[in-house]
Amino acid sequence: MDTSIREIAKTYIKRAKAAQLHLQHLSQEEVNDLAYHCGKTVHDNAEMLAEIAVQETGLGNVRDKTIKNRAKAEAVWAEIKDKRTVGIIKRDEQKRMIYYADPVGVVAGVAPCTNPIVTAMFYTMICLKTRNSLVIAPHPKARNATRLTVQMMLESLSYAGLPADIIQVLDEPQLTGAASLELASEVMSQANMIIATGGPKLVDVAYHSGTPAYGVGAGNTPVYIHPSCNVELAIEKVVSGRSFDNGIICASEQHLISPAEINELMTQALQKSRAYIVANDEERQRLMTTLFNDQGHMKPEFVGKPAAYVARKAELPVTDDCRVLVVPVDAQDIGRDPFSAEKLCPVLSWFSVDHYHEGLDIAESLLNYQGKGHSAAIHIDEANCEVDLLAYSARMPVTHIIVNMASATSAGGSRYNWMTPSTTLGCGAYGGTMPMESINLSVKQLINYKAVAMPLSTSRIPENVF
Repeated sequence: MDTSIREIAKTYIKRAKAAQLHLQHLSQEEVNDLAYHCGKTVHDNAEMLAEIAVQETGLGNVRDKTIKNRAKAEAVWAEIKDKRTVGIIKRDEQKRMIYYADPVGVVAGVAPCTNPIVTAMFYTMICLKTRNSLVIAPHPKARNATRLTVQMMLESLSYAGLPADIIQVLDEPQLTGAASLELASEVMSQANMIIATGGPKLVDVAYHSGTPAYGVGAGNTPVYIHPSCNVELAIEKVVSGRSFDNGIICASEQHLISPAEINELMTQALQKSRAYIVANDEERQRLMTTLFNDQGHMKPEFVGKPAAYVARKAELPVTDDCRVLVVPVDAQDIGRDPFSAEKLCPVLSWFSVDHYHEGLDIAESLLNYQGKGHSAAIHIDEANCEVDLLAYSARMPVTHIIVNMASATSAGGSRYNWMTPSTTLGCGAYGGTMPMESINLSVKQLINYKAVAMPLSTSRIPENVF
């Protein structure tokens, strides 16, 4: 590695360590106030920040990013505001135990180009809440949006008189390509903790840095449409999730699976929700060659683009208000057909099955091919078909099972479920990441826990255990 890159990294880390000493002695009330102001700043400037992110990255759309900025700010603050993260966080008189929370120190955060605003906000809120300083490695395509978000949050904290280096963004425009990746890698190796929410290259670098790291995996969410559900309502939720922010959410629905007995209802519901079902092999081939390269990988120019844009490039006869493109796929082609992989635009594959257990086989096969550990969804009459719901939940090798909701906007926590609000969705050991009881990363993972044990008057273990 270039010694100059190592020295640049050392400078960022040195500043972060010095700044963290100022956070170290803040009270619970003071860090709560810091996190609150950061969330409120993004919430109150949601549309402006969404416009900047779309303009810089070319990904997603302003309407949905605005919704996401506001909703995530609200959800994260509601989740963390009452959490104890400073000093004594729990005292158990009966067990004679006292538990303390200490900061981990300097956190290195990898931020993606798909969600630069909410990721920077989330990292900042949970780091300040836990008295950690933060160095963000932004995606090169989202450097300005990330930097502006951090700048605005820091300005909202000017009342506290803290050093600006409590939150830093790697900003070395002279370093491009491999050199930029080297800088991020070096910062991660010198930090105390890593949060890696980004592309596979940087996540891999994080895991090989020698620093404790929490990362994410790829999504490839299957959605089973059970015949007991309200098909029209279910499909509208699926289409809403698949089209949200032009399909770049990692938990976004990727594959429809439904029994043949409801295919006619499915077709009607899809059409009503303004989804276009690819009509024949010729259209399918045109869409495939448009969307994927010769190796079966999605072409970058279609990432985060709306369905109508993709359809026009493939010369499909859709209207401008088309929300999603639906492509039938055979189960035997999973792993060979590129439509069976994650697609970062509003394209949805559709598998028709003869019975429920065949649907389970397909959903599991899709996840074993790609997206293992991330998310799966099902629409079902949960009250009357619990046996099928539990069979699906037990079978899927994922950490998020989303029931009767849009997966894209639910797996990361929302107003209408108790998933931990986060931009870092855990995949557990299924997906090669650290298992978390909270499923998604939050303040719990950024604390050094300290336990004080005092002697009991009698043994807590029976004399004859065995």
